[in-house]
Amino acid sequence: MILKARPIVQFFLADPDCLRPSFQRFMATLESQDIAVVTTSVSVLCELAKFNPKNYLPLAPALFHLLSSKTSTWLLIKLMKVFSLLTPLEPRLAKKLVQPITSIIQTTVARSLLFECCNLVAIGISQSAELVQLCIEKLEKDFLRSGDINLRYLGLSALDNLISSRPDFSVQWMSAIYDCLDECDPSIRKLSLRLIKGMTSKKNAMVSVEGMLKRAPAADVEFEYALIV
Repeated sequence: MILKARPIVQFFLADPDCLRPSFQRFMATLESQDIAVVTTSVSVLCELAKFNPKNYLPLAPALFHLLSSKTSTWLLIKLMKVFSLLTPLEPRLAKKLVQPITSIIQTTVARSLLFECCNLVAIGISQSAELVQLCIEKLEKDFLRSGDINLRYLGLSALDNLISSRPDFSVQWMSAIYDCLDECDPSIRKLSLRLIKGMTSKKNAMVSVEGMLKRAPAADVEFEYALIV
């Protein structure tokens, strides 16, 4: 019988002392041939690592092997979340992940996985300029240009994270973000304004102001207030 991840996490959190003696046996499930067992184990690890990720760095080789050998979208999403916790602690791991993460971004058709890959890059692998560039291109194509308003919002959120980690990539994407100012959804407009504000410098200030003023006549009060401040 396969246990659900949440009850296992709750059990370990309620009684942390029981984790240490059972940890090796529990982590051995990462080598299971049953993908459901492996996915459950990684899900548990993902939650536990939020509290003290340094304790789980020794598992990086096993997790990297899973990343390189498994194709389950749900498992890969969980692995992205775990690596987002581990890579800020270990630069060598971040460098090793560049190639497999690049491959996943280039080939996956799952936007949920692409979104998590971009977040991982923003958090722990932003030193790779080529990978950041690839993420931004994919976000524009698959999220910002999507007909789904929820995907456009997610794309802006991921782009916000990437540009925060690599502000040198910001200017070339301002036109795509300006387009989001025309959205009817106020949350998208507000996030777009925040992005533009963060990307604006002395060199491009006039362009930024002109781009925003073009939207001002049709804007609501909240939009106009955001422009002023």
